[in-house]
This record gives sequence, C-alpha cells and structure tokens, in this order.
Amino acid sequence: AGCPQVGAVAGGFPAETGHLEREGKRGINLRGVFVPAEHENAPIVVHLLESLGSVTYGTQGLLGYPCLWSLRENGFSSLMVDYRGIGASDGQRSPRNMPVDAAAMYAEAMRRTNGDESRIAVRALSLGTLAAATLCKDHATSTRMESLARRPAGVIMVAPVRAESVVGNWLGKYHGRIVKLFAFMMNLRRPVQVNQVAVMAGLKAPLLIYAPEKDYALPPEEMTMLKASCAQAGGEWHSSPYNHSGHVL
Repeated sequence: AGCPQVGAVAGGFPAETGHLEREGKRGINLRGVFVPAEHENAPIVVHLLESLGSVTYGTQGLLGYPCLWSLRENGFSSLMVDYRGIGASDGQRSPRNMPVDAAAMYAEAMRRTNGDESRIAVRALSLGTLAAATLCKDHATSTRMESLARRPAGVIMVAPVRAESVVGNWLGKYHGRIVKLFAFMMNLRRPVQVNQVAVMAGLKAPLLIYAPEKDYALPPEEMTMLKASCAQAGGEWHSSPYNHSGHVL
C-alpha cells in the first residue's frame, strides 16, 4: 500500500501533517504521519496503535484520530506509524514484529528531539500496550551491555492487556469458554514476549491507565494484578463503563 494522503481536508489530519517513512531492513519500510505542534521544540507523543490500527483510517474520514488535533492544540506533536504489514507500511503482519517496529518509531522520535527523552511520551492502545512495555523494559543481558531501557517522559496505556493471556481471552470472548480453555492447555505462544505486570510495576515515568471497568481481554484477577503494578509505580488508574473496543475508539 502507498503512503496515505494527508491534509486537513483530504485526510482528516491537521494541515501541517507530513508523511513519515522510516527505512527498514530488507526493503521493509514503516510509514505514517508526523503532526507538528506550533512550537519547534514541542514534546512528541509516540502513538502505538492497536493490532489493526492504521493512520489510513484517517484518510477515509471514518474513525480518524481526533487526539492528533487536540494534542496539537495543547502544544504536543504526534508521531503515528503503522506496524509492518498494516495500512501504509510494507511487510507481513505479525504481532511478534511489534517490539521492533515500536523501537523504530521511538528511534524516530529520538531523532526528532535530538535524543532528548524528556520530550517524548508514549501512548499505547490495547495490544500496543505490550509494544510499549517492550520499550520500557530493561533489555540488558550482561554487565558488559548498557541498558537499552527507554525512559520516556510519560506513558499512557489505554485498555492494557497481558501477553500471557490476551490470545486466550480473545478466543474465549468470540469462540466460547471451551476454545479458551483449549488455547491455554495448548500454551499458545505469546504475541509479544514481555511481562506487562513486572514492567508496569518498575516503570519510572509517570503512568496513566485508562481501562474498562469490565474487560474480556483483562479479566478481574488480571486487572487486579495490573492495578497493583500501577499503584506500585505511582501511576493513576481510571476506569469507565465503555468496553474494550470503545476505549480504543
């Protein structure tokens, strides 16, 4: 797919929005948009979309992303890029590519801020919250390696999920409890290798969670675990009666 057309009239994006393309290995390029704030040194919000989320929605005038407008009005730039295999980006779609893609998006934000992480915030939706967790976790594997843990200025997670159970919970919602039980018995592979509970608990950046009161993707016992981690990190957890999809939209 080609890069989406953007513009205040044609694509539902602010007029100053520009195309963004980041070259990847083997000719696989990630594409999206950059929405600049009026101030040149404005902080940048990196948006990690849900599993099928795409900037191309904005070009259809259907869902769009009103937050891009409101963030700009409040002095924030936005960087929103499609995962590989989705929308405007090249490659084959797989949730296991999300950590690498998220790292590329964050690197682009770092480039635009000249390496100043105090000007970068991460906003993640649903499955994208696992990609956010991979950005924030400590990737150091030995004393010889410098920690690759990212330290954004703030993290917002909307309808967070856990890697260990999100596939089974989704199957249970749409295919019944027996299929969910079978999925857990088969020990289906995690879509992303990350421990959301541990990462969230150790997060040093300000943390805001916006989640459903009841969520099929995060049953009560799992929600209790994440709430405890959020509290341990000194974050804020806000609930609403909207369902999982409603929060993402």
